Amino acid sequence: MLLEATDRYTEEHALLPPPGEGRVVAGLSGGVDSVVLVHLLRRMGHAVTAAHVNYGVRAEAAGDEALARRYCASFEPPVPLRVGRRDAEARADRRGTSLQEAAREQRYAFFHVIAQGEDARHVAVGHHRDDQAETLLLNLARGSGPEGLAGMRPKRRLRNKKEGERKETASRSGSSRTPPLSHTQLVRPLLGASRDQIEAYAREHELPWREDAANRDARFKRAALRRDVLPALEAHFPGASERLARAAELMRGYVDESVRPELRRRFEEARGSGGGRLRLEALRAAPSVWQGRLLLEGLRRWCPGAPRSRAVARELRDLLDAQPGRYVDFAHTDSTHARVWREREALRFVAEKRNPEDIAPQSLAPGRPACLPGGIVRAERLRAPPDDLAAGNPRAAVLDAEQAPFPLAVRPWRDGDRFQPLGMDGHTLVSDLLTDAEVPSSKRRRVPVVCAGEDIVWVAGHRLAEKTKVRPSTRRVARLTFEPAE
Repeated sequence: MLLEATDRYTEEHALLPPPGEGRVVAGLSGGVDSVVLVHLLRRMGHAVTAAHVNYGVRAEAAGDEALARRYCASFEPPVPLRVGRRDAEARADRRGTSLQEAAREQRYAFFHVIAQGEDARHVAVGHHRDDQAETLLLNLARGSGPEGLAGMRPKRRLRNKKEGERKETASRSGSSRTPPLSHTQLVRPLLGASRDQIEAYAREHELPWREDAANRDARFKRAALRRDVLPALEAHFPGASERLARAAELMRGYVDESVRPELRRRFEEARGSGGGRLRLEALRAAPSVWQGRLLLEGLRRWCPGAPRSRAVARELRDLLDAQPGRYVDFAHTDSTHARVWREREALRFVAEKRNPEDIAPQSLAPGRPACLPGGIVRAERLRAPPDDLAAGNPRAAVLDAEQAPFPLAVRPWRDGDRFQPLGMDGHTLVSDLLTDAEVPSSKRRRVPVVCAGEDIVWVAGHRLAEKTKVRPSTRRVARLTFEPAE
């Protein structure tokens, strides 16, 4: 039954080429969903090339790769297998992202290049209906808007975030073909099937697969949903996963038919002359629910790689009432540095290519926040020291403004950075402070430091420096606040 249901689903959503008219690259992790995906695609008559990524993170990684090789060799004729080896931990640390996000980026980049080498226009992955329910719940818990509640799409364009990474991956795989990025589709043929159906199919056909222990590790949010939340929902509301996936499908239709067309219309109306500009008059006239969306759409189109969150939208909204010449900087670990300027009649979005290791310090002063990958730092002057001096709130710090005069500089911390934490006699490494604070390694590089000259005055969200503490003799006081990126 799963074969027929998958065939109907792929035809309904136009996911795959007709059998015999194009090769399909299938992601093969060794898990049951990817194993079943390859089996179904071959039974449906498609020419399949499997792609497996070994990150070397899990102790079982070598076994996963070995299973993928044996499984592909078991077909007659064998399914071609392409294997890539990537260091997801190093990428996560370098880019300040989670391990899962870094691995996903590397995986899709590898799949895309293999598709180029195989002249394949379709990359298939094994996401299923229960994954869709988890995605909807995750996005709901994060406070996502309509697009987030629409969940995963049956198909979308597969693009790499960095052209340089695409070339690097191509050289590793030996591929020299580079058709346009937009020609490759990421498709999900199993999105209409449940995990139980997929496992039943695998048992029926005696297919081998491996379980990833991380999928049941509640330290990961998705795994916690899978292990604890969804079973509880199913116990009280039988069929909950199917209904959640249906809700995502309904929201996706609403987004496609209403939200996106309206966003495009409003964006075109707000565009200024010369490119990269949104007119202040149009932005001010837009309802608040659209105002933030228009500003983030400007970042998406003109400043790729810049952070896009509700906090960022609020900072851009503040520019609407700022004086001409004010700006907000966005430094991040991608290859682009972005700045949004307040001009006389428009906001101008500017992106410049930069070395990802060269993130310039961002200027910080009252009314001029600093935006970095890890979040936004703001400053304000106070008439007098508050009674509590921000005690108990690590995201706020009250300091002696004469010891740390504006403008201050905000940057990611660097190896070797040292400072004297409040209440300590000696100096310590910032890296040691973050380790002692049990900041996960995947998030550590995203922590910014605030500097006065060469001196660190605040490790944002963690510890103020001793030299800038408020004393009885302090005459000028300032408060710094930190809003971590979502």
